[in-house]
Amino acid sequence: MFKFAHPEYLYLLLFIPALILLYAYGAWRNHLRKKQWGDAALFRTQTQGFSAQRPLFKFTLLLLALACGSTDARSSTIRNQQFHDRKLAEALK
Repeated sequence: MFKFAHPEYLYLLLFIPALILLYAYGAWRNHLRKKQWGDAALFRTQTQGFSAQRPLFKFTLLLLALACGSTDARSSTIRNQQFHDRKLAEALK
């Protein structure tokens, strides 16, 4: 059984699908805008140095950071200190 330290933060994970939909909508609108403005071959020649995968990669990293969260360094330090205190108490017995 899982026990979460802060179960109220689980609701924040619901924003991840909303962010994915928002990104997909933006990409779709960008595609329609390019089709409306001109020829696809012209866009390719004018934007040779632009990487189409870079924004997707950055968005994926953002989602991973939001989904995984961060560990609380302070609670980790407290746990380590408690562990060492117990070891010291056992050694002094």
